[in-house]
Amino acid sequence: MFAIIVTIDACFLLDLLLNETSQRALPTAVRLALTIGLFTCVYKGQRWARTLSLLLFGSALVHAVFLAVTLNSLAMLAVAAVPAITLYVLAISPSVKIFLTEQKLHSSHH
Repeated sequence: MFAIIVTIDACFLLDLLLNETSQRALPTAVRLALTIGLFTCVYKGQRWARTLSLLLFGSALVHAVFLAVTLNSLAMLAVAAVPAITLYVLAISPSVKIFLTEQKLHSSHH
């Protein structure tokens, strides 16, 4: 999921830079850097990063579903799939929970 999200942001940033809309390029670059930083912390098993990610993706899911219902848009339901899958992976997936626990234990020993 991380790779998908970063790739989308990177492509969006590249498009902004190539089309000379530099006003929006800086906020996009900052969002990309923050995303990479946050997911690096999630990968290392830091609980605060996982909690923040769950809150952000939960809010994105609620917003996408609200727009899908309000606009009667199937496309927005497809957009809602990304935060929904990410929420599942971060919150429910047993293998991810085990991995993050191991990462946290490994990083605390160094």
